[in-house]
Amino acid sequence: MDQLRAGGAADSDVARDPCGSRLSAVSVSGTVNSVGNGPRKFEETVAGIAAAERMIATSPAHFMKVLTAADLKTAKASGRMGLIYGFQDTSAVDGDLQRLSMFHSLGVRIVQPVYNRRNLMGDGCLEPADGGLSTLGRELVAEINKLKILLDLSHAGARTQADGIAASKVPMAITHTG
Repeated sequence: MDQLRAGGAADSDVARDPCGSRLSAVSVSGTVNSVGNGPRKFEETVAGIAAAERMIATSPAHFMKVLTAADLKTAKASGRMGLIYGFQDTSAVDGDLQRLSMFHSLGVRIVQPVYNRRNLMGDGCLEPADGGLSTLGRELVAEINKLKILLDLSHAGARTQADGIAASKVPMAITHTG
């Protein structure tokens, strides 16, 4: 349970007493996938999802996976912490947009194309070039829309955010700054 993250940092109150924390749901993006370019991101992400699934399976009275808005209501009504799987970076996709469909089937419902630095999808907020979304990044946004995943443009550069807003055919979010 100490892997549970709220707001990007370990929250001991939530980990000790998820139902008493007064939160109804929390994104587990920091636990489900690691950010940044590098080897084995796909494998690390699958392992992160498996760990979250084990946590839910071993503590069903405290946790449930949230896949829909109705699940949020169920979590709140039942006094359980809803876990929303999300990505803060798409390095686990590794340029293969078919992987996004697989991750969606595993429960991922929020995706941030970039996290601070440049990756295959576009530029993060710390990239001086601020080159925006790549061609692949635009294709990613289309796939995110198709799968009905929430596009979260947090940690993206200003041009990447503008490109993401323009490319998305459905409402998107900027859930936090970084």
